[in-house]
Amino acid sequence: MRTLHVALLVAAMALTGCGGGGEDTAVGQATTAPATATDAAAEDGVVPLENPKEEAELDVSGDPGDDDPIEGAEDPSAPDDDVLEDDPEDAAEATGAPEPTGPPTEGLPGGRYVQIDAITASGSAYAVEFTPYNFVPLIGSGDQDFHVHFFWNSVEPQNAGTNSPSPGEWFLYDGGSPFTGYSFADRPPEATQLCALVADSAHGVTVGSGNCVTLP
Repeated sequence: MRTLHVALLVAAMALTGCGGGGEDTAVGQATTAPATATDAAAEDGVVPLENPKEEAELDVSGDPGDDDPIEGAEDPSAPDDDVLEDDPEDAAEATGAPEPTGPPTEGLPGGRYVQIDAITASGSAYAVEFTPYNFVPLIGSGDQDFHVHFFWNSVEPQNAGTNSPSPGEWFLYDGGSPFTGYSFADRPPEATQLCALVADSAHGVTVGSGNCVTLP
């Protein structure tokens, strides 16, 4: 009987202890601070920015290893595919420089022409630089032998060969440039230029087959 009373007493004390513990647990749960969003994010391994302005100041420059980097400033040393090539004709028009022209050989027999390029003084004679076009000067008897007649402009061009009714004076020549056959003393007082024409083997000239240049 005594044993039964002891068992009941122990059971009553156990019930009293459980009630007190439950009360303490409830109070502990009520006074615990609620979890914040930051704590929840930290538990998930995500750390949010504490200052939102820092997001706007993040470095957005491209990563060299990134497949889609942000393009930077254009390299000024890189070649420009849109650069237009200069046109020589447009450049000549812009500068006002005349286009180079050749001798007027069109319409002449065989296109033969002799052009005096320059006249300078050489000692006591004139040095006449000239260029023959479409023939090699040669004094001969063949139909294809042509040479040069030099003459002062005091002689009319049509009279600078044997095919004129009133032939004047001329100097026949088949050498290289420069021609130095006329001296200062040979110059007529009325002459201001020296001229040249192409002549055939009979010393007949083709009018228009040469030019005249002012004497120095």
